Amino acid sequence: MLCAVVLVWALVQGLAGGVSAAVRSPTNSSPDCAPLTGSLTLKTAQDVTSLKTCTTFTGNIVVAADGPSSIDLTGLTSVSGNIDVENVANLSSLSSTSLTTVSSFTLNNLPVLSNLSFPALSNFSSLKWYNLPALEECVIATGALGGEIQEISILNTGIRKLEWLAWPVGSQLNISNNANLKTFSIPYSSINAGSALTLSNNTQLSTIDLTQVSAIYGGLQVAANAAMKELDFSKLESIGGFVQLSGGFTNISMPALNQINGALRVEATGDITSLCDTLAEKKLNGHYDCTANSQKTAASATTTGAAAATITATNRNSTDGNANGSGSTVITQRQKAGIAVAAILFTFLVIIATFLYFRRRSHRQVQEILALNHNTNTTSNLNLPSTNINPKTLSTDSFQLSGLGSGPGPVFDSSIPNSPMELESPAVALELGEGKRWTRVELPATVPIEMEGQHGFSEVERGPERHELPA
Repeated sequence: MLCAVVLVWALVQGLAGGVSAAVRSPTNSSPDCAPLTGSLTLKTAQDVTSLKTCTTFTGNIVVAADGPSSIDLTGLTSVSGNIDVENVANLSSLSSTSLTTVSSFTLNNLPVLSNLSFPALSNFSSLKWYNLPALEECVIATGALGGEIQEISILNTGIRKLEWLAWPVGSQLNISNNANLKTFSIPYSSINAGSALTLSNNTQLSTIDLTQVSAIYGGLQVAANAAMKELDFSKLESIGGFVQLSGGFTNISMPALNQINGALRVEATGDITSLCDTLAEKKLNGHYDCTANSQKTAASATTTGAAAATITATNRNSTDGNANGSGSTVITQRQKAGIAVAAILFTFLVIIATFLYFRRRSHRQVQEILALNHNTNTTSNLNLPSTNINPKTLSTDSFQLSGLGSGPGPVFDSSIPNSPMELESPAVALELGEGKRWTRVELPATVPIEMEGQHGFSEVERGPERHELPA
């Protein structure tokens, strides 16, 4: 009985484990798979086989550094996250004939990868491929695309041709340092605003087909492609962004160009005098700079201007009336905006300075008025008689003193009743007796004065002096 119970228990545990494994493993028959974490790492060929049973994978797919040498994901149609394959030393082949959708497809530092094929790919936001020296050919997205591509970067690869790369990008297209690339084409009419195309340092790149481009509203840079000698912009009419062309060009043609709202800069070590002259003759608005024979110019920088082989053309104002025919530089929109901002700031500063000046001036005037009033009051006070009267010696009778300071001595009104009065000053004491007669006035004249000398103190004493007034 006990053995039967143990057997049943083991059977139940086995079934539960099988169900759990079926749910957790991507090898189940469900078309949708998701890893327990945010990404699935492929380490072995068995991991690849298990992944291929899924139709849709939710998450990111990463290949381990010591992963398998060949990965075929045919069977998988959609990856909601990214495929990221980096630093896998032995990976030589990566392909899928069924995968249509992936967010981002990154390949980096795969030294022996030589086979890359995803013909059904139609929905992706970015391709970023770096350091793939063995990759000379690839098949990508042979059908129509289902959405806009934001970024394509192909740097330092062995790619020989990119004819499949025939779609405009929303943000950036960078094709640089691909030693085997010989031709490239831009088969669409416009480089849109916000999009930047760069083709640089591709040593064997000799031909770029730009004949379909009629407008450049974003950026275009073609630089340091040693084998490139000619560029033909036969349909280009308008430059609203920034175009920079530099290298060993001997011929650049832009016969239809009639408008530059952005900027054009051309610098060549070869003779592109015809382009520079054509731009100068058109007197286009905007900014452009054209320099021919720049290498010769650098070598002959110390020679006279007549011997230099440089022609620099800048934008000219079509309304310029200068008699010698030289044009004046047209102010761009950014420069106009800068001038406007500077003018506004200058006006604001002038207003503030004026306000502070008049405020300071008004404050100064108020101070002057207050000072004048103070001086006036002081003068008025000085005109009053400065007679000190001791109220303790005054009687109830009144007296009148007139003519102070206007004669040799004070004159008293005889109509004042007889009463004893005493007038005091800091140095004079006057006593008036009864009967309208002057009496003797004694002034204390003994004033000790101490003076500080170099070798001590000396005292000068003035003796008592008497002053008698006639009776």
